[in-house]
Amino acid sequence: MKDTTAVVSVIIPVYNTEKYLAECVDSVLRQTNADFEVILVDDGSTDSTPAILEEFVAGEPRARILTGPGRGTAGAARNLGMAEARGDYLAFLDADDFFLPSMLEELHGRAV
Repeated sequence: MKDTTAVVSVIIPVYNTEKYLAECVDSVLRQTNADFEVILVDDGSTDSTPAILEEFVAGEPRARILTGPGRGTAGAARNLGMAEARGDYLAFLDADDFFLPSMLEELHGRAV
């Protein structure tokens, strides 16, 4: 059995998404269900993405950064995130997208 620290593990594969990353991670933080962890899998970004991730994680104890396979596929990055996830449920979010505020609450409600 996993050492569960959150109901939902949000896995975000990231590669050179400095333009969208703040909106993406902010949308996770604004969730009405706050029982989650955020796993950011940086897949070898060469822009300011790594600095944005570090700043985000420094202020958010539910978040952590994993180093991806390095320009692999988003699927490979998601698989790495799944292997490290501690939540009962998984949610996937692309780094150039965002969740509506009740997304995790609604998904969890339907799952249980």
